[in-house]
Amino acid sequence: MLKYPKPISRKVPEFIAWLHAEPCCVSGCYGVVGHHPAGQLFGDEHNGVPLLDDLHREGHNGGWKTFEKKYRVNLRLLAAGYWVRWLDTQSGLGFPAEGSLSRTGAESA
Repeated sequence: MLKYPKPISRKVPEFIAWLHAEPCCVSGCYGVVGHHPAGQLFGDEHNGVPLLDDLHREGHNGGWKTFEKKYRVNLRLLAAGYWVRWLDTQSGLGFPAEGSLSRTGAESA
């Protein structure tokens, strides 16, 4: 019988901690839980978005498509954005903070 290797753990505890410190992607409030957008593999911790617990339950109870339409969000797209932002914090290169560049692209004083 063929033996298959164990799947590689995709859990990134540092990302999860960072995500839980972010405000809710819908309400902007703090005190969130992580949610993994539908269609992602269970355990893919890098596919998460921060949501308040009540909003998280609303999505599970009412369906995520309805939730996304109601709040005008795309959770998969947001999840990708959070992952990229976290990776940026780890790289040390850093994207400019919001408001640090003028419309012309020159650095603000």
